[in-house]
Amino acid sequence: MDEKFVRGAAVLAGFAADKANGDIARLTGEADITKVTQAARLIDWVREKLVMLPEVDRILTREILEEPGEDGEDVRQVAKYSLERTRVEELIVYLERMDEEQGLTDDEFAALEVLEVRLYGASATPQKFGKALLAIDEGRIKGQYVFCGAAATTRYSSRGIQCVTGSHEVLTRAGWVPIQDAQADLEIVTWHSDARVLRWDWASIGSFGPAEVFEVNGTIIKGCYTGDHRIPQLHWKGQKLRRDVSPNLIAAQTNHTTNLVCRDPVDQPDANFSDVQLRLLVAMQSDGHWAKRAAQWHFSKERKCVRLRELLQCAGVTFKVTLNKGDTTTIRVQTADVPDWLVKDFGSWVLTLSARQALLVLEEYKVWDGWTHPVSGTLSVSSARQDQMQWLQTIAALAGRNATLQPYTVKKNGYVHWRLYVRSSETTCISPKDVMPAGVQDVFCPTVPSGYWLCRYGGRVYITGNTHNLARATIGGRDDELDAIEMITELGEV
Repeated sequence: MDEKFVRGAAVLAGFAADKANGDIARLTGEADITKVTQAARLIDWVREKLVMLPEVDRILTREILEEPGEDGEDVRQVAKYSLERTRVEELIVYLERMDEEQGLTDDEFAALEVLEVRLYGASATPQKFGKALLAIDEGRIKGQYVFCGAAATTRYSSRGIQCVTGSHEVLTRAGWVPIQDAQADLEIVTWHSDARVLRWDWASIGSFGPAEVFEVNGTIIKGCYTGDHRIPQLHWKGQKLRRDVSPNLIAAQTNHTTNLVCRDPVDQPDANFSDVQLRLLVAMQSDGHWAKRAAQWHFSKERKCVRLRELLQCAGVTFKVTLNKGDTTTIRVQTADVPDWLVKDFGSWVLTLSARQALLVLEEYKVWDGWTHPVSGTLSVSSARQDQMQWLQTIAALAGRNATLQPYTVKKNGYVHWRLYVRSSETTCISPKDVMPAGVQDVFCPTVPSGYWLCRYGGRVYITGNTHNLARATIGGRDDELDAIEMITELGEV
């Protein structure tokens, strides 16, 4: 890649864009059109100026939709217009012919000038010089051709710079690790859009210094990304992956919410636990404790006593039941009878669970510390131990459930506890108001083969987009302008 040429071309592209926008604003007058890319406003303005010419609407019509009338019975046809390149070219030819045959009015001639500016000024191609400059690394653009990268067509595709701040975490074999602390190459949980599952893959982590970032603050998805960071989007109806969106695209969609993928189950075999063992582990984590290396539970609710006795009997574990004063019951497993697999705390061992086993753990919590909403089915679990709730949140992610974790203050003593909400919805909505500038921060870029990875940030766990290990650069300094002038001079001599 000729970096000097690209820098000059990027500056020229900026000059051209500014001129096109200025011409559009001048030609359209008080129509509040300031950019050549404001297609909807330009369509309305052009159609108004060319209202007396019969072929204009035909040329601009992209499709005609049928919609029910106000009474719900009559069907009316609604035309959808477009300023795509071929239609603009056809309309320019038509107006030039009309000018030769009968002449154009001042308004019609102004529309012709606007269309001529739009024809080349709206092209995204010149802006690719700036994107290319951001991707140059040691004179080359690396990792840009991704096999089957386009979800809809399966063609090769290319990626730009999409980064996150260092406090975002990746899920490793040892647990969650902030990207800024992760080693350069490690195995993390990734998402495969074709099979709609989570899998373990090797990732490369890169650090790229300061960049402008945006805070996305939704119910399920929360993060701090560069403007072109990739987030998978799903159709409202059906399971079809639509395309990737970015904070820039979400913010630009006025009065529109974006449906984002947030969870899918892990694709791995069952871990070396039986179902009853997993249920007993939930019982131990929820209500059990160690008493001189013996496992012990103390209950006031009969249903929990019945449940624990059933599980211990099914697992073949010897136990002792003691009835206490005040209608309480103690169930104790002596030290010699405690099986090796019975532990109090969740840890990295939960990462070996299959999606089925992880879902079983969540279902068992409904018997113990969990509460299920009668309408939505949302599971709520609370604990004073943040680390255990974080592991349970990870179990929910492996099961293909989205879960949010947030602190709350206990009124009786003022202590901070943690509450986990587990939902079954597979998507979440983000609106433009959820995207806000967050200044300039250091950014980091994980790269995985599948294109997506499982992220944790701000008490949320969700799926987000891939990044390629590319260098960053700036455009528009004085040296770049001199390169542009030199390039123009050289082209003129040729």
